[in-house]
Amino acid sequence: MAHTAYHIGREALRLLLVRRGITFLRTKTRKGSPDPERDAPAGIGRDPLGLKSVSSATDVNIVMGCDYYAERFHPGGLAELGEERMAALILADIVDGVASTGVRAGVIGEIGLGWPPSHSEVMALRAAVRTQLASGLALVIHPGRDPKAPFECVDIVTRAGGDVSR
Repeated sequence: MAHTAYHIGREALRLLLVRRGITFLRTKTRKGSPDPERDAPAGIGRDPLGLKSVSSATDVNIVMGCDYYAERFHPGGLAELGEERMAALILADIVDGVASTGVRAGVIGEIGLGWPPSHSEVMALRAAVRTQLASGLALVIHPGRDPKAPFECVDIVTRAGGDVSR
C-alpha cells in the first residue's frame, strides 16, 4: 500500500490530535533515568508507545529518532562509554526497538551540538555516523549557533565516513 507524505504545521497537528482526544501534553515525555544506556536520546526522553498510540489514533505515520542530543542533556558517564558502545546503543533502537517496546527508530537524531562542539557532542555525532553506516538511515543534526557550525558538522560527518546527503 502506497503512503502519501503530508507536511503539516504545529497548529494543524494540534487540531488533528484534539479531534482524536489527544493533547500535546499527553505526547510529551520525560526520561526518568540518568543511565546512559537507557533509551537514547538520553536526557530528553521519548515515549515510543505513546508515539505509536498517537500514530494509530490519527492514522499519521510518525518517525521516531534515536541518538544523544546536546551535551547539557547527556546523561552522566556518556563520554566514558566510547563511540563504539554509543553506536551499538543507537543501532539497537533501530534494529530491536526502544527498550522492550518493539517500537523502532526510523532516523538518527536529532544530534545536537553547541558551539564550539564539546568532546562528548563530537563523540555522539561520530557514533551516529557509525550507526548510519550500519543502518543506512539519515542523520538529523542540530548545529551550534554560529555561522561556522553547519560546516563543522559536515566536516565531522565527512571525516568519519558518513553520507552527508542522508
